[in-house]
Amino acid sequence: MNKDTNENWKSDELRAERKERLQAQKSADGGKKQIRKAFNFRKFLIIVLVIAILLGLGYMGLINAGYQETHKVAAIVNGKYEVTPLEINYTLGTSFNQMFRTSAFNLDGKTMLVNPQLDPETKSLRPLRDILIDNFGKSAGQTYAVYDQALAAGYEVGPDEHEAFDRFKQNIERSAAQQQMNPNHLLSLLFGRGASIKSLQPILERHFLAARYQLDTQNAYEFTDADYTAEYEAHPELYDYVSFHAFGFNNASPDRDDSLDEKVDKEQDQPAEDAKDDQAEAETQDQDAETQEKETEAEETEADRNARLNAEALEKAEAMAAASTSLEKFRHEAMAYTLAEDRQLLEDEDATLVSRAKYTEISPAFANWLFDEARKEGDTTVISDNGRHSVLYFVSRQRDDMNTYSSRHILIMDKDESEEAEAEAKKTAEKILADYQAGDKTEDAFAALAKEYSQDPGSKDNGGLYENTQPGLFVKAYEEWCLDPARQEGDVGLVRVDGKANGGYSGYHIIYFKSLGESVWKSQAKLAMARQKFADALEAQADTYSFEAKEDNMKLVLPVDQNALESVKESIQDLAKSVQEKSSEETGDKETAPGAEETSAAVEEEPTSAAETEAPEEETSAQK
Repeated sequence: MNKDTNENWKSDELRAERKERLQAQKSADGGKKQIRKAFNFRKFLIIVLVIAILLGLGYMGLINAGYQETHKVAAIVNGKYEVTPLEINYTLGTSFNQMFRTSAFNLDGKTMLVNPQLDPETKSLRPLRDILIDNFGKSAGQTYAVYDQALAAGYEVGPDEHEAFDRFKQNIERSAAQQQMNPNHLLSLLFGRGASIKSLQPILERHFLAARYQLDTQNAYEFTDADYTAEYEAHPELYDYVSFHAFGFNNASPDRDDSLDEKVDKEQDQPAEDAKDDQAEAETQDQDAETQEKETEAEETEADRNARLNAEALEKAEAMAAASTSLEKFRHEAMAYTLAEDRQLLEDEDATLVSRAKYTEISPAFANWLFDEARKEGDTTVISDNGRHSVLYFVSRQRDDMNTYSSRHILIMDKDESEEAEAEAKKTAEKILADYQAGDKTEDAFAALAKEYSQDPGSKDNGGLYENTQPGLFVKAYEEWCLDPARQEGDVGLVRVDGKANGGYSGYHIIYFKSLGESVWKSQAKLAMARQKFADALEAQADTYSFEAKEDNMKLVLPVDQNALESVKESIQDLAKSVQEKSSEETGDKETAPGAEETSAAVEEEPTSAAETEAPEEETSAQK
């Protein structure tokens, strides 16, 4: 066999082997078999761990972003409305902030939520968190019933609700900018995880819609003269106002300056020599008294000193009240008990005068005395409260028959207190007024200018409108212009406000007078009667309300340390048990003390939930 033949034979052999290998790799149907590899468990485990970590990070991201608060259901209201933890947190967070001036979601707030408080309904101790949630649980059905009625009446979220939400958004953004933080971060600090501009919008707009329906319904109610008379006779203190003078004493009040009193004639006729002797003797006595007083003060404790000064302040107040047999004498006594350098503050005869004070605007102690039916002009008294002793001199009480008024305005404020700023503000205001006078001179034209130029955030967006304003709410210059007896509907004027005089802003108001309204007391009575009528209608449907809490998700509402919460509850139960046992020993009943079962039951109540949300208050106008 030659070389070529040998090489051909080897080539055929290799070709046959290759063909055999390919055939072995084919499946029964002639397709290519899948190549099997050895299983790598270590590599598989690493892949599983990486996927688990990524999923865990994603889940934690959702948790921190508030996914549970915005998507889980904390309660079912009236059988159909699903309420999220975020909605309840917003509502309760708003109320908590109004009550305690802090957030329920910071460390201080969470501590307060766990602390026991006296439940006004059960008259027993319970954690504050449980009380708040329980109260809102009871009112949630009523809140959503109003929303139900609004939908049934054809109401739907529209421009009014969008505008209200925009004002809320602007207030949040302004507050966030002042605190140099992101608006959503500020919302999360106020209302917990998940709170953001986007997540709160549907919640707030729904509640704004219900509020609009309620207000429209109340405004549509009509009442007769007999209704108004009955309301006034039932609650006259709510619709009257009082005027009185007040002067206060505390531990730092000076002694009376007798030099202000008129000199007695016989003192003027006294020989000069005797007068000098008397003066020398008086000075000696004063020095002795001062020395004795210093020695006494050195021996006193702080508590004793405060008690002594407080007693002396009360004695001064009682002496002034006794001497104030007329308004002239009251003013004289006020001057005598005021340091010489401060007397210029009292030179105005109205410096101590409080006028047009409503029952709800003054302290209960003042109100109870001032609104007593037996009170008459010239009556005086001393009222002590928190270390301050006030001498009151009663002037008058009458029904508030002054009219409310409606107006539009454009506010142009001074940039600062300089004369140049005032001149610039005046020039701008006069130009706007000239533009109005050169135009159609209509209310709509004025409203358009207000939207464009006014610097009052409280009324700019609605054309500078303030309706049914009660006298006493706006600055004096503004109010005097509007309530001028010669004022006519459609009048427009320019009014200067001096910040140095009113303790606030300086600037110019371009005012459009719209109309006079009802008397103040009648507008207040109508509002009170309308609210009561609406509330009575809701109360009549109370048996249709329901609130079903989802306990697992309720932990996301006002979240606190659950161990601390349970510990407080146990402490309350131990206290109730101790009181029960002590009461049993005193009565001889070793099993149950009177009322102990009710106390224990109240303490052991489980928290329910609430969904009532109050719309945030709008920012007050610059002129208020």
